[in-house]
Amino acid sequence: LKFMPGVGGICYFSGALFLRRKWGEDHRAIKARVEEMVSHYPRPFWLGIYPEGTRFSEKKMAEAQSFAKKRNEERKGEEGFTPLPILKHTLLPRPKGF
Repeated sequence: LKFMPGVGGICYFSGALFLRRKWGEDHRAIKARVEEMVSHYPRPFWLGIYPEGTRFSEKKMAEAQSFAKKRNEERKGEEGFTPLPILKHTLLPRPKGF
């Protein structure tokens, strides 16, 4: 998005946060931006988040299905555990947080 003519420039100059998809680097940038917003923006304010996915490949699909099957076997029988779906046309979301 950052390098799209027009849209990328608008996002950049409006203060959009561009991530590198490397958690070791991105979590610091996210934390700094949220702290900046909390301390400087007038309240209430709106925060729009537009997560960008990853590129689909057969290898990534196989890895996602393998992860879901393994996790389901490991946690089978745990109270309150909901099995992960084995998806066929999309990758399993793998969110991170801090």
